[in-house]
Amino acid sequence: MTKLRALGCMTWLYALVQLIDMKYWHSRFAQRRRAVSRLPESVEGWLLGQMMAWFGIVYYALTDDSRWFIGGLFLLLLSFAAFPIRTAR
Repeated sequence: MTKLRALGCMTWLYALVQLIDMKYWHSRFAQRRRAVSRLPESVEGWLLGQMMAWFGIVYYALTDDSRWFIGGLFLLLLSFAAFPIRTAR
């Protein structure tokens, strides 16, 4: 389970850095990724938040420890707040 927790920490760290980059830093890496994927920024933010919830589901299924899942759901809800739906004009 140590390897699974390490994988979870790396996944969380990756997602948090990407969310912060997309929301505040707007680095060249984030801009290039958005141009290639052609997804709206809000969808990419939600997908990163969803990644954490999915990892929590897998971790919960393997270990019966729901803390990763609850944390993932919290981050998913934060991503909905940080990247709201924008109406097309």
